[in-house]
Amino acid sequence: GNLADRQGRSCQASGLQDGTAYRLQVVEACVEPSLDSLPTLASAWVSTVPVPEPQVQLQIPAPGAAVEQRPDQVLLFFSALVDLKAPGATAGLTVCSLEDNTGACSAGCLVSLGGDDGGGFALAGGQLATWTVNRSFWQHGCSYEVRLQEGAFATVLKPSKRSASISWIFSYFAQVPTLQPIKLMANTTSMEISLRWDKSVTFICRGRPASNGTFPSVGKVAVVERYSPEYNAAQGSSTRAFIEDLVPGQSYTIDCQARLQ
Repeated sequence: GNLADRQGRSCQASGLQDGTAYRLQVVEACVEPSLDSLPTLASAWVSTVPVPEPQVQLQIPAPGAAVEQRPDQVLLFFSALVDLKAPGATAGLTVCSLEDNTGACSAGCLVSLGGDDGGGFALAGGQLATWTVNRSFWQHGCSYEVRLQEGAFATVLKPSKRSASISWIFSYFAQVPTLQPIKLMANTTSMEISLRWDKSVTFICRGRPASNGTFPSVGKVAVVERYSPEYNAAQGSSTRAFIEDLVPGQSYTIDCQARLQ
């Protein structure tokens, strides 16, 4: 071509290794090989940028932790930008309960198999990966092993580097929810109970006839236990429960039972 076309041209070397030093030489290649220019003098050493391996810097639930609330996510924070769909990424993760000698903790696993949907992972900011877990999976007093398989994530930077396999164990010990002071309001056949729990719970209340172990009758009406519907209560929020079909003039003992959400 003419001189103007030949000036200002640039070239790009591909297939290099990251984190490696190179010296460059340039040759002007012509259609007629005999007219190729001589190689330029070698440049000074120039290094390509290294691609760091993606390491997990933070896990939630944390290794060795004893959590009080049922986790609804497994969270991983990586040291480098990662991609769920980079070449070689599999997004494979398992969470398994560990059997104990008492038989109270049954073995079972939740498994992410990867795939086109990224294995069910959500990725925020390129470094924070979360995996949603069914809260009903957790058993009080049991330990769990979380295992991220090798190559579950790969770096955004090329050439892609895959994450290493890691595993850790944590335990779930639910704290007993505490019922804070309640207020009762009653009419002839029903009762309204205002109460507050110190944790997020699902609860039910019961009205027991006040007696010495026997259920009396008033006239021809049998006095029996009555239950409220099941309610959900947020931590620290005032909640109302209702018990219906009570016997007029009868005394009742009220108790409420809850399980953690």
